[in-house]
Amino acid sequence: MQQELARRHEASRNKRLLHEQMPKTSDIVCQGNSLSERSCRVRRLCQAVRSRRYFALMGAESLLLNTPPTLFDEALLDMSTAEKHNVFYFRLQAASRAYFEQRLDGLEVRTLDPNTGKMLSLKKAEGDRKERLTIVKCQQEPCTGQLAKRFYPFNLMHVLHDDLLGAYALQQHWPSLRHSPHLHVADTFGDGPYDHVYGWLGHKLWRTLDTLAWKRLPGANHPFKEEYICWDDLVVGSGKDLSWYQYGYGKPQGPLPRATTTSGTLLRKVSLQFLQTIRKRLEEKEPHRKEETGECIAIFSRKSTRLILNEQELAKALSVHFKLPICWIRLEDNSVERLAWRLTRARYAFGMHGALLILAMFLPKGATLVEGFPYGVPADNYTPYKTMLQLPGMDITYHSWVVFILPNVHL
Repeated sequence: MQQELARRHEASRNKRLLHEQMPKTSDIVCQGNSLSERSCRVRRLCQAVRSRRYFALMGAESLLLNTPPTLFDEALLDMSTAEKHNVFYFRLQAASRAYFEQRLDGLEVRTLDPNTGKMLSLKKAEGDRKERLTIVKCQQEPCTGQLAKRFYPFNLMHVLHDDLLGAYALQQHWPSLRHSPHLHVADTFGDGPYDHVYGWLGHKLWRTLDTLAWKRLPGANHPFKEEYICWDDLVVGSGKDLSWYQYGYGKPQGPLPRATTTSGTLLRKVSLQFLQTIRKRLEEKEPHRKEETGECIAIFSRKSTRLILNEQELAKALSVHFKLPICWIRLEDNSVERLAWRLTRARYAFGMHGALLILAMFLPKGATLVEGFPYGVPADNYTPYKTMLQLPGMDITYHSWVVFILPNVHL
């Protein structure tokens, strides 16, 4: 008898907990008046992973504030700093508030707390046509996450310019993001070599749970005919206030029009915030390492393409002329964090055009960067780093150097 009463009590408790956790009607509040400027905070945003669609649970109680009249008919916003690139468009559909209640018998339900990573199973699915719902919700306190798409996580320039600075800019429009920095990525790139860099802003990176299984194994026998994810509280979009360059979609690549007004002073502020996290990480990883001090000349060194063929001769000549030691900027020898911190000491820097030059954002005021371009590559055609260093308030001197003679090299 006692066992039966305990079983009923547990069943009643689980039913009550399930009812409390199940997503109710959605609320949508937006800022901005165009696809490129808009970002939206959505309470109870859901994704059907297999069919690759996002939807809101609409009912009479739903709050819609500053949403466009074409909310469910056209692309709502950009999920990256890249403007009007349809790969990054976010489209939203409407569903009934009873969408999951109607599927409850065959629905497996679980919750995920992004603060702790703890997964809690609320209900097992029954029958053959099973579906699964994961509810992303902080259990201890309200928290707001960001949903965006990484531009290209295998390139450090894109990670910083498009993803990390975009996330920082979005925080300025939605202050609630500053206290709960969970970045949920809606792409299917998988692990990237610079995923740890997202932590410079305090973000915990969440790839959208099981979406990769559908991407990698489209014909696999998945146990669920559909996988749902519902976030309790998300801001969707990416801030563009700190982006200064476009990559040539529909027109030649070059500075964005706002590059003359984007604040280099703000970029320096963000860089200092990043450096605080970087220094803490370096101290934790290498507590007994002797700190590098004093000014130096930084040389960005590459191992495969766009090589400096007389690299050692160049280093010796620069060191003798300026009477300063050389500090090498090589990804093969050091972490990105170590290289960023090293650049804070550089009085002069030289490197061939490439993604690693984005770390010039950590050069001190008054420094000089010389960017080299190989034979046949016009410096005026590729100016992301020139544009960055000439932002008002950066106070860094920039020069380009172009090889006009084809080197006599036998491979």
